[in-house]
Amino acid sequence: MKLAVDAATTGDVLVLAARGASHYAVFGGYISLAMRNRGLAGVVVDGAVRDRDEIQSAGLPVFARGVATAACVPEAVGEINVPVACGGVVVRPGDIVIGDRNGLVVVNPADAAEILAKLEDLVARHNSWGGDIAQGNVPGIEETVARAHELRVEFIAGEYGGR
Repeated sequence: MKLAVDAATTGDVLVLAARGASHYAVFGGYISLAMRNRGLAGVVVDGAVRDRDEIQSAGLPVFARGVATAACVPEAVGEINVPVACGGVVVRPGDIVIGDRNGLVVVNPADAAEILAKLEDLVARHNSWGGDIAQGNVPGIEETVARAHELRVEFIAGEYGGR
């Protein structure tokens, strides 16, 4: 892990595949300071970290499966700049990793423009729902019911009545 931190450059997101291990921490407070001072944009750990308060105080965005008190073996072997499985998703060197309190998204840079356009459409659609939401209506319900009928979905309680 220390070699991966040393190889990282400003703006990198370090993705550490610890196979979901929760009985030991991959890193803690001191290393999080080193990562922040190196300029990392964030860290994703498919495993546990320790020193949660110190990591939070360092201001480094860290996404981990959990927190453990035991440290890992510092001489553990691994690979750097190779595809890894993290949380059931393959992350390749150079992928765009975006996260917030709700979760993470991994985007292949070749797909970024297409995904951004779809995201902008989705945000515009959600923004157009304000009036429906304010009145307690479910936006797009007519289209959803029509599509369900096209797919021959059977409504168990009888025909959908709606409002």
